[in-house]
Amino acid sequence: MLWLKKNGFLAGLLALAIVGIGGLGFAIFKGWKAAGEAKDEFLVKQSDLQRLKGGRPFPDDTNYRKWKEEVEAYEASAARFRAEILDAQAKLDDISDVRFQKELSDVVAAIQEQAAAANVSLPADFYFGMQAYQTTLPRREATGLLRFQLGAFESLFAILFENGVRSVEGFYRKALPVETETPPESPRPPAPRGAQTPAEKPDPAAEIREAYPFEIAFSSTQEGVMQILNGIANAQSHVMMIKFLRVENENPEGPDRSDIVVSETTEPDFASNGDAETEEGDFGSAGASGLQFILGRELVKVYLNLDLVRFKQTDAAEVALESR
Repeated sequence: MLWLKKNGFLAGLLALAIVGIGGLGFAIFKGWKAAGEAKDEFLVKQSDLQRLKGGRPFPDDTNYRKWKEEVEAYEASAARFRAEILDAQAKLDDISDVRFQKELSDVVAAIQEQAAAANVSLPADFYFGMQAYQTTLPRREATGLLRFQLGAFESLFAILFENGVRSVEGFYRKALPVETETPPESPRPPAPRGAQTPAEKPDPAAEIREAYPFEIAFSSTQEGVMQILNGIANAQSHVMMIKFLRVENENPEGPDRSDIVVSETTEPDFASNGDAETEEGDFGSAGASGLQFILGRELVKVYLNLDLVRFKQTDAAEVALESR
């Protein structure tokens, strides 16, 4: 006791060390116990897993009937959904070869007229990849599908014009299998550097749908590209699935700050919580110059590889359509 009184600091340090050692020992014991419990739980679950893997399902009529009912309900739901798609999908019309040739010419002329009015450049040989039918008639068996494609392409260009496309650099359409005397395919659109056309693979859904590949390359603003992609995704009568997308800026390098011209306007007052009266789209010189420095003012070049999808009529879907 006398030593403790004379060496108070050392005594306090010794007491602190004893308490620390005790706490550390308790923590080690607690961790060891938790690890043991976790290991025991893992071994139990591992044993259950091995038992389930090696077991065989018990044949039970009740479970079989329940499974069969769920499968039938799923099939009925899928048939109703397919019937809704078929009902909204553009129909195949039985038209003559002469009539299709005339409609194709009229649609191309209308697209060229719209492009000229909007100052949108088109490929020199633009004809929806159907150049052969300028002078020759298509096979009678192919006119229905060709008109289906023509309607889809017409709606696609309507989306492009509505959302401010600036130019269309190329359009490629793969000939349909029914076109046995394959017409010369249009040149592929110039894909941006680094772009690769995806290799064609067997279609696992070939029994319920057909896919007609085509490609397009165009230029637009960043906002316009987003609106165009949304328009394609929300198309109603024609389903166009984007398989491959490549986007690049017209100028790969960002603009220099010295190239940015900023009008002399009052800088935004962020303390006003946006209550200050400004013209629509005017965010002040600081915000405008910042966005311009990051994004630039160039157009965006887009290359799309798409499938125009046509869903087939199946027996289940036909029954669902008749019951509606």
